[in-house]
Amino acid sequence: MAASLPTLPVQGYYPPTGGAPLAPVAPVAPQPYAAPAIGQDVRVNTIGNGPVLPTAGPSIIGMISRGFPAGTQAAIGAAEAIAAHSSGAMAKGVAKIVGEAGEPLLHLTLDLTSNLFGFVGNLITFNFPKAAESFINIFKMGAVNTGNLVKRAVQPVSLTAAVSGGSRLNPASALATGLGVGLKALKSSFIWAIPSAAIQAFVDYKYHDQSDTKRLATNFVADVVGYTGAGMAGAAAGAFIGSMTMPIVGTIVGAGVGILLGMLHEKTTRPLISDALRDRLG
Repeated sequence: MAASLPTLPVQGYYPPTGGAPLAPVAPVAPQPYAAPAIGQDVRVNTIGNGPVLPTAGPSIIGMISRGFPAGTQAAIGAAEAIAAHSSGAMAKGVAKIVGEAGEPLLHLTLDLTSNLFGFVGNLITFNFPKAAESFINIFKMGAVNTGNLVKRAVQPVSLTAAVSGGSRLNPASALATGLGVGLKALKSSFIWAIPSAAIQAFVDYKYHDQSDTKRLATNFVADVVGYTGAGMAGAAAGAFIGSMTMPIVGTIVGAGVGILLGMLHEKTTRPLISDALRDRLG
């Protein structure tokens, strides 16, 4: 007997040869789009059926805001130490480069602080449009003032050129320089730690489903402490290496150490400090 040709599909299925068609199957309702998690720090929020804002963006901005002060302080500290161990003329040149940055650095600090307090204040009062405006201005004005800062020649290349013929420090003197720069970096590290912690709190609230206000507050405090320490350590390490080599090397080391210690804090000291504070609050 010749083989029969396959029958036409019924509801997407081929019935057995010679048998009755299968019972109809109700179609599955289409499901709304849900983007899969790409990673712990690169998640995607969804509105309707599409992805909106990856949390990688704020995380990257936070890393830059932690690395910038550490690298800058390291470069300045290394250049000043090399100049002080070389000649009076070189020391004056470095002082001139650093001094010319005073005005834009002051504007950078003031704008950063005012916009940050505006962001927090509007967030607390549920004025989200104004909070978003202040949040954007933190980075918008920061970029403008940082650009002015670079134009005033406070950059590793200028500092490196100023001390190109200077005497490098021995390890003992470089270590003392690094420790001194680390302590001096307390203020700048603290100032820059505040927006870094605010960014992390925003990411936790918006993308990590953290709605416990007490936990957000304790995480914020823990991050300010951790990022301040990371910035100080980065500045110290960068100045130590930079004063034995070149300020630009110190910048790279300082920024790298500041970023890495900030990431380490998020995994270790952050939960420890936050849990301790949360227990005190009850």
